Amino acid sequence: MARTDMMLLLVLALAAFGATNAKTVISLGSQTWTVENGNRSISASTTLPAYPLEILREQGIIEDPLYRFGELATRWVALDTWSFSLIFDGSSPAMQQLRSQKQVLLKLGGVDTFASVMLNGKEILEANNFHRQWSVPVKQLLVDGDNTVVITIKPAAAESERLQAEHPYSIPALRQMGAVGAYTFVRKPASDLGWDWGPAYAASGIHGDIELLGFSNAVLGGSFMSQAKRGDTFEVTITSELLVPPGGDSGQLTVSIPALNLQDKQAVDLDTAKTASFVSTFKVNASDVELWWPLGYGSPSLYNVSIKYTPDSPACGAAGKVQQQQQQQPGRRGVSRRERAQQQQVAATSADGAFRILSGVDLPGALTFKKMNTDSLAACQKWCQETAACQFYTFGPGPDAFCWLKRAPKLAGAIFGVRLDDGKYDLTEGVTLNGFNLGRAKNTSSVQACQAHCSSTENCKMFVLNAGKCQLKEPTPGAYALSAGVITPGSYAMGITSVTPGGYALGGASVTPGGYTLGDTAAAMEAEAKDLDEFMNEVIEIINSDMPMTEEPADITGDAEDVAAACAAAASSQLSHRIGFRTVELVRLPIAEAVKDLFPAGHKGWDVESSFGVNKTNWDGSWAMTRTGRWDHFPKSSDNSDIEGESFYFKINGVPIYMKGANLVPLHILPTNVSKAAIHELMQYALQSNMNMIRIWGGGLYPVSWRRRQQ
Repeated sequence: MARTDMMLLLVLALAAFGATNAKTVISLGSQTWTVENGNRSISASTTLPAYPLEILREQGIIEDPLYRFGELATRWVALDTWSFSLIFDGSSPAMQQLRSQKQVLLKLGGVDTFASVMLNGKEILEANNFHRQWSVPVKQLLVDGDNTVVITIKPAAAESERLQAEHPYSIPALRQMGAVGAYTFVRKPASDLGWDWGPAYAASGIHGDIELLGFSNAVLGGSFMSQAKRGDTFEVTITSELLVPPGGDSGQLTVSIPALNLQDKQAVDLDTAKTASFVSTFKVNASDVELWWPLGYGSPSLYNVSIKYTPDSPACGAAGKVQQQQQQQPGRRGVSRRERAQQQQVAATSADGAFRILSGVDLPGALTFKKMNTDSLAACQKWCQETAACQFYTFGPGPDAFCWLKRAPKLAGAIFGVRLDDGKYDLTEGVTLNGFNLGRAKNTSSVQACQAHCSSTENCKMFVLNAGKCQLKEPTPGAYALSAGVITPGSYAMGITSVTPGGYALGGASVTPGGYTLGDTAAAMEAEAKDLDEFMNEVIEIINSDMPMTEEPADITGDAEDVAAACAAAASSQLSHRIGFRTVELVRLPIAEAVKDLFPAGHKGWDVESSFGVNKTNWDGSWAMTRTGRWDHFPKSSDNSDIEGESFYFKINGVPIYMKGANLVPLHILPTNVSKAAIHELMQYALQSNMNMIRIWGGGLYPVSWRRRQQ
């Protein structure tokens, strides 16, 4: 199966044989759910993922929770019970196809946190962990006609206090001012319950997609990798896990590192009574690979790893007519970010409210908060205009039609100016645009002066005037200029609605999605970190994306061999990873030993090859605490035997690394409000700041799974 960000599902329609398709995926999250509070005094419609706190803000029931005393004013939301319910038709052709599979799983990508899941009146899951995904067999519970899913989420603060009270002994924990609940008893980001830098919203909601997965052959469910270096050889261990249907399965598992011509093939016999985990081990000579290095020390070289399972007897049959369907999975893209930039168009409102179509642009740094399925631009425009929080939208027509409602980052007192084709400016108050800074901000409070500054500066297309500072904005290198036109299938559109009277029209700019990119001033760093930047671009493609499933049918006919090959491809499943060969050591030695390691005898300081980017440094000694409890200065000639404590530093590939980095806390109080563009932009800022380490703060969450990309 070709490597792509979109899963290809080859579905066989076998009228003569009545065979089932290889596997079926139906997204429930993209359908319309009803969300209600405990006494049903509040009811709203939404797609998933979603949080009641954000839904209530969008509908004007509460004010912005982040404004003034919003934390206390909205505390009742955290203390209420919320339910999400959906009724879907089990008699539809897609559902009939799903139910014909040997196994059907209800997959929940993320539930926050204490939830009961009911299907047709039967409890199938009691969830209690924000950080994990859930899969539940439901084939026997699905029926013709209406099927009802209800997810009831209890307040995390109250549940944590209940668990704390029931615990047989006291567990001490840090208590932040204004915090709620007992975070040590909740598998949920601790900061949700309040931290010294963050409010205590203790939000309940659903932060992952929900889908039904049907399969009659085994399907790859996940994998993980580890590596160790022994002598001059890297030993790589890759463990693959398979979901097995009732009755078992058999087939071939192939794990490969193509660039190194390494491949492991295993004939696997799968029994539902056994754990379907299989280990592949590779030995790689260190001299045969380019090592992975952190920023500033070398290239972050990465190698593709492919894992594929092919069943011996594909369940889809051996003859008949093949129909190819592309089903877009949440978090997967069919084209790259740069390809989207070439296709995208913008529909912007002019002063009279009419829309103009401009190509090659999408505003970054903005939040996508709603999505719908529609192939109608008019419907997308109308939906945005009728939604109070919507400031602009992205629309994609054609077979993969979608409409995403967005809002720009708010900044009280700011004026956002856009330079139009005729050289004039259209202005919007109260919003800003993150990233794309052109030079330093200029001191001025005059809109006219800021406009003149932009007009006289090459590449300036936008500006933000705030707090006496005029910051010019320029397009991302490699973007495509805007031009008037109409939307054609395969292109994308963004519509911008009025934020202040008159609104603003977007024109003359060429901005690509994806946030900040490295410029000429960081050419050396860009060259050194090229692979890492490309990897980040690919990772960001699957961050916080919640695109609904779509289908694009195309009939394929052929002889028996063609059909058999298509059937085998349809029944196969595949995962991909990237691996960087490196050693990582945390060095904890007595100071006297660490000094010898950091400053070898005969050298005045670190004497590292210049290719690592570390300059030689002179060291005349160190200040340290002695065993007597006082600080003292130890010259280099000292044996340092009286220094208290031990070292704490990292070595990568045997080289001591001076760590430069930051603590990554959650980017928003709600994970569903963190866009892929925002994360990408933040990572680019880290690169430009020469950071070589990002620590995921222990009280937060991983913004994305860095370990798996599924095809």
